[in-house]
Amino acid sequence: MSVELGMDEWCRQGFHVAREVLTAQQLGKVRDLEFAAKELRCANERKGLWVVEPTVRDMATSEIICRHLDIFFGGDGYFLWGAQVVDRQPDEIHPWHSDLETSHSADGFVSLWIPISGVSMSNTLRSIAGSHRYGSAVQSHFRWGDPARSDPDATRLLEQALRQDAEAVVSTSDCGHGDGVFFHGALWHGTFNHRDVSRRALLLQYGRHGAAVRLVEDRTLYPPRLNEAQPPAVLPIRGQHDPVTNYNLLPRGNAVAYPPARLARRPSLVKTERQPWKRVTYFKTATPVSRVMICHASELMPGFMPHLPHRHTREELLIVLGGKATIYTQDSNGGVLRSIQAAPGDLFYYPKGHAHTITNSGDGPLKYLMFRWTARAVATDGATAFHYRPAEYSAKSERFSVDRDSSALHHLHIHFTRLRPGEAFPSHIDLYDTGIVVLQGSLSMLEYELGPGGVFFVRAGELHNTRNESDEPCEYIVFEFHAHC
Repeated sequence: MSVELGMDEWCRQGFHVAREVLTAQQLGKVRDLEFAAKELRCANERKGLWVVEPTVRDMATSEIICRHLDIFFGGDGYFLWGAQVVDRQPDEIHPWHSDLETSHSADGFVSLWIPISGVSMSNTLRSIAGSHRYGSAVQSHFRWGDPARSDPDATRLLEQALRQDAEAVVSTSDCGHGDGVFFHGALWHGTFNHRDVSRRALLLQYGRHGAAVRLVEDRTLYPPRLNEAQPPAVLPIRGQHDPVTNYNLLPRGNAVAYPPARLARRPSLVKTERQPWKRVTYFKTATPVSRVMICHASELMPGFMPHLPHRHTREELLIVLGGKATIYTQDSNGGVLRSIQAAPGDLFYYPKGHAHTITNSGDGPLKYLMFRWTARAVATDGATAFHYRPAEYSAKSERFSVDRDSSALHHLHIHFTRLRPGEAFPSHIDLYDTGIVVLQGSLSMLEYELGPGGVFFVRAGELHNTRNESDEPCEYIVFEFHAHC
C-alpha cells in the first residue's frame, strides 16, 4: 500500500499498516537487546531508549519511517519523543486503552508499533477502527480494573463504540516482524498475548513541533495527572525545533546533547553621546516558563527619570550596578509612592500592577539592569514588592537563599553565591529558567567568561555550569524563575 493510500486509511481508521519499516539487520539488533544495565532499563521504562541507544535512535529516524511521518504530519516539522522495547510474557495483556500522554491533542502525535519477535495474528495489536475520532479515551468509559478492558473481543467496548459510530469494528493488525502499525494516540487499542511464548515489540512515538509531551504519573487515575515538572526529552527530526514547549536534545555527532545556554551578555553601556537615558536590550526570548523574558541594561544621567511612575502587567527585577538611585515604589496601602535610596547591589522586585520608577540621585551616571517577564500562568494579585540590600546577602556566612511569591510564577527563588578561585558547579540542566548577574570578579559558563555586570540567562532544559577560572573570588546573584506545575 502506498503512503498516499495510507493517509486515507489513517484519517478513516486511525491507523495504517506499513511493510518492512525495519530491515532484517535492524530487527535482529532490537531482538538481541538486553536490559540488564540499569541505565538502559531505566531509559526504556521512561520511553527514552533512543537517548542512550543510538541504534534505536537511527531506526526511529530512518528515511523509510520519515516518509510516512511526513505525510501523517502534513508536511509540518516533528520530533521523536518515545522509544520503548515492550516485552509481554505468556498470558500477559496490555488492556484496552488510549495513550493518555498524547490523546489530548487532536492531531499532534503519531505512534508506531513494530512487531519484533513472537508476534502472530493471535497476539498482535488490536484496535477499534475510527475510535480516534470519538473525542474520548477508553479510560473515560471503563476505569482501571474494569474487566471490559481485559476482554480481547472487546464486547462492551464495541457496544460503547457503536453508540458513536454505527460501523465500528474490532480490527486486528495483519503485520509481520519488521512491519509497522502507525496509529493515532487517541485510538482505542490493546494487545493480548494468550500464547505460550514471549512477545517483543518496539514502540516509537512522535509529535508535531508545538505539541507538549508530558508523561502520566499514575495510570490508574482518570482524568490523568501529567508530570509537568519532568517532561521527557525530545529529538527534533524535521523542521525547526521549538525551545518553548518541550526539552530538546540535539544531535552532536553520533550522540545527542541538551542545547547549551546561549544567552550571555557583557555590559555595553559606554556612552557615545550624552543621552539622558540610554537603554540596551541584552535579549528578548520565549522560554518554557515565560511567554517572553526581556533583559536590558540602562544608563541614566544625574537628575533624570526614565519615565513617570507607571504600572504594567509584566513582572520586573531591577538591580543597581553603579551610581546612586532613588527608587519610587508603591507603598503597601496601594496609594502612596515612597522613596528608597539605593546603591550598587540593591535589587528590587515589582509584581504586576505595581507603580514604580527610578531617578538618578547621584553626581555621576546611574547604571542598572532589569529582567522583565510575562509568565505562562495566569497572573494574580497576591505578590508584593520586595527589596534586598547587598548587606543582607553578601555578608552572610551561610548561603543566602530565599523563595518569594510572584504574580504568575510558582515562586521566584534568589540566592547569592561566592566562588573561590578554581571552584565550580558541574554541568547540569534545570527545569526552571535561571538568570545570573555577576557582581564581583569573573564567572565562566560553558565557553563564556563575564565580569561585573555580566548576565547569563539559561532557559529551562539548557545545559550549563558555573566556574571561577580567575585568581580572584567571584560573587554573583542567581534568580530562578519557577513555573507552576
